[in-house]
Amino acid sequence: MKTRSVPREEADEIYNKMLKTWSKEILPKRLKGLLALELDDKKALLMLDDFRAVKVGDKFVPFLADVKRLNAFPYLLVDAGAVRFICNGADVMRPGIKAFSTPFNKGDIVVVKEERFQKAIAVGEANISSLEAQLLTKGSVVSTLHYVGDRVWEAAKEKGII
Repeated sequence: MKTRSVPREEADEIYNKMLKTWSKEILPKRLKGLLALELDDKKALLMLDDFRAVKVGDKFVPFLADVKRLNAFPYLLVDAGAVRFICNGADVMRPGIKAFSTPFNKGDIVVVKEERFQKAIAVGEANISSLEAQLLTKGSVVSTLHYVGDRVWEAAKEKGII
């Protein structure tokens, strides 16, 4: 695990990739001074002032402690029985979903919240649209990319970021 400054060209590339799935309103104007807490070549926590994002492979999702940005994405609620599986990296399966908050499309970033307190426990990429998912009784709806207790979460706790 190492922290490095992200060169301007790389930061611009990250910004442009984020614009494909993030709203421009929730992104900083630019990513000048971006820091990366790298866990390996596929996972990193990106930080700039109050902005936090997680890089997983070539995808970028909001960091779970960045509530301001999490609220800008569609979310779904899962029942208590699904929480421990999701917090161990499992995909969000249709039987565990209690409610869909707002519509989402295949490929969208989706926040996963637990039903009781509505706390975010994971962020992932939709495998199917919310409309399709509502018609199903089984199958994977969201591929989990970042969750409470994963390596990024634990590294952020260790560094005092959360």
